[in-house]
Amino acid sequence: MPFSDGKSIFIFNGELRGVRIKSEGRIGAEKIYNYIRRFDRGDLCGATAKAVAIIKKRSAYVRAMNLIICDGRQTVVSSSFSENPDYFQLHRKNDGDRHLVCSEPFAGERDWRRIENHTTIAL
Repeated sequence: MPFSDGKSIFIFNGELRGVRIKSEGRIGAEKIYNYIRRFDRGDLCGATAKAVAIIKKRSAYVRAMNLIICDGRQTVVSSSFSENPDYFQLHRKNDGDRHLVCSEPFAGERDWRRIENHTTIAL
């Protein structure tokens, strides 16, 4: 990781068990990336939300599924976790024209906001 097709880039952190989706890829994260792209018809956030909802329904257990996908026009963040929020909770901060996303706010910095669990947002 990350994965890219020359048009978009994808980053994933999480653990899913018993996923039942048909998608190309060598590992699970790459399969998720290709699955999301299957739904993208110009609305990356909508495609991501749709794919994530289906993946959750077709998985035996989602310990966590945090991902970022960017197509050069839009960046989408999706965060879902079932346990260990201290580890899997994502945070975001706007810094001028940049959007920062990380698993822990940078020490000594202010204005970090949690990305709520089971959320898909466009930055």
